Amino acid sequence: MGMPILGEAAIDRLPFAMTGFSSIRNSGCLYADKTAKIRLLARIKGAPVFLSRPRRFGKSLLVSTFESLFSKGLQNFKGLAIDTGDEKWTDKTYKTVRLDFSQYANFSCEELSKRFALDLADSFEDTGKNPATDEHGNYYPPEYIQKCGASY
Repeated sequence: MGMPILGEAAIDRLPFAMTGFSSIRNSGCLYADKTAKIRLLARIKGAPVFLSRPRRFGKSLLVSTFESLFSKGLQNFKGLAIDTGDEKWTDKTYKTVRLDFSQYANFSCEELSKRFALDLADSFEDTGKNPATDEHGNYYPPEYIQKCGASY
């Protein structure tokens, strides 16, 4: 049997079951710095980027990394590639909205529409906008939300 890649002490620092970028960075866990690639993806202009990755391959961590970068700037990126050199990230911060669609797996279309509208409203609360309801609190149908999505 060959030499182990990680020593026993390093195995204790692996971020098992952690998907939040900020929690991984603040916990002292090991983190493979891919922020140079994050910087490249974040600077793509024009058409949306579609990233397809297999199950358990870091999609949630990737989204969490973008969320941290756009909402907090370089606060959690000290010492990483995105925070150093000529290509250092200098963009401003933004209000961010994160939606988790995995929670809607077992609902009927009607229930899904209602729950999604509520979650969408909650997610946009800090932005001062509510794309899911009108001024009387009535829920817009999903087709309307989809049509208006580009304006947010």
